[in-house]
Amino acid sequence: MRSKIGDARLDRGSDRALIWWAVAFAAVSVLVTGYRVYFHNQALQIPLIRMLGGTPYPNDPFAATLPYYASMVWRVVALAAKIIPLEPLLLVLFAAERVLVIYAAGNLALALAPKSRIATIAAMALFASDPVPIIGGGTLVLPYFEQTGLAIALLLMAMAAFYRRRPLAWAIWLGAAFECNSLYGVFALTYFTAAFAIDSEYRRDWRGWVRPMGVFAALAAPAIVLSMGTVGGGGSELWLAAARSRVPHHIFPSTWPAIKFARFAMLVLVTGLSALCVTRCAGLMAGVRRHLLVWAGVGVAWVLIAGAAEAIGSPSMLLFQPARATDLWYAFGAIGLLATYLATVRKSSVIALILLVIFHPTGAAGVLDHPLVGSPGQSMRQVCDWARTHTPDYAVFLVNPNWGEFRAMSARPAFVTWKDGSALLWHRPFARPWAERMRALGYDVSKGELPGERVNGILDRLYDSMSDDDALRLAARYGVRYWVVPASHTSSLPTVFRNRYWRVLNAAGRR
Repeated sequence: MRSKIGDARLDRGSDRALIWWAVAFAAVSVLVTGYRVYFHNQALQIPLIRMLGGTPYPNDPFAATLPYYASMVWRVVALAAKIIPLEPLLLVLFAAERVLVIYAAGNLALALAPKSRIATIAAMALFASDPVPIIGGGTLVLPYFEQTGLAIALLLMAMAAFYRRRPLAWAIWLGAAFECNSLYGVFALTYFTAAFAIDSEYRRDWRGWVRPMGVFAALAAPAIVLSMGTVGGGGSELWLAAARSRVPHHIFPSTWPAIKFARFAMLVLVTGLSALCVTRCAGLMAGVRRHLLVWAGVGVAWVLIAGAAEAIGSPSMLLFQPARATDLWYAFGAIGLLATYLATVRKSSVIALILLVIFHPTGAAGVLDHPLVGSPGQSMRQVCDWARTHTPDYAVFLVNPNWGEFRAMSARPAFVTWKDGSALLWHRPFARPWAERMRALGYDVSKGELPGERVNGILDRLYDSMSDDDALRLAARYGVRYWVVPASHTSSLPTVFRNRYWRVLNAAGRR
């Protein structure tokens, strides 16, 4: 009994220390990544928050896809946003997510190498240093709050519970991760199933895992139901071409640079050699090396599935984004390798402190080459604030298609943006209205040209070359009411708002 009490006290002490290390590394990590708002995928997610809060976004085909966005996170955020202003709320959630993912990385390392403080600190340092997936365009750590980054943190906690043989905790963490991103939850199940299958101790204890599976199923059920709407109908040929134009980094392996596959193969090789050659030590959890091989094998299998999905040309398989499953292998594999190599290093707070001191100036001085906090410029905010406060909620705005943040910031419908094409990943029928509206601007997504700076430049030129007649044509056909142009743009349409860089024109008629 005395020994158990002592162990419990030790666990509590380790948890407290781990939390403080996570907070310290999170602070350093923000110096490395910075913080962003209305950035990247938030341009897609914030309109969902606004819709759930009562903003209708009528006559906006992209907004019509948002109810199919398969994450319960934004439903919860929308409830909180009724009480807390959105931008401060997103900042707090970002900070909590960053601390949690770094804590979870250290917690998993501690589960794999319980006697190695240096492995724990190294795992947290790794996740604080902005790790980037090799292939599949996936997510580990992001400079803004987002459901997949949160799912990664929860899945790391589930991994630690799995390897500590705590079925109920594992089920709760995995179920919570499903609510964030059911796709990554399914990926995780394949890894856990493989690990369970090859380990005789898990198989002997299978009865202890059955009841927690019911808890997991209950927690995951809402996300699973929500996910059923992601694979809709729509023409396969147009969807395939449009997806190749907009999201090839997620689903078309043939478009990925060869160097990425070389790096992936190198990591597989290093994992295999490490698992086979590194001698077993008392400080390492039994079976870690075997599990490293299994996780690597599952990761490779998912990449092969991604290649098969493209070769077959199956939208249903491609929507599953198979290569993104490797994100979980990177997370477990990297931490497992650190635990394997560092398990024999003597526990030392001094070494851990040296790691933090070395890492800190690297992040603060050597890596941070961008603003600490990034958001759309003041002139853009002024346009969006004017739109939100001076126009009816049904007013459709024609904006530069590269201005993906407009809809989120203004709470008003946008005619079309390039970023809107991301909805192809959760609602196949959107391919037709997106392609039609992009074609109305002069760009044909059905050609399947790969995205990049060249396409962004083409879109800028097409938009800048639009005439009053072009805008009026779109107004007559699609109900566009306002047209946002550079301040220097020549037009005979009435100006209803202007600042130093932008003008908002009334596309409902001439002067």
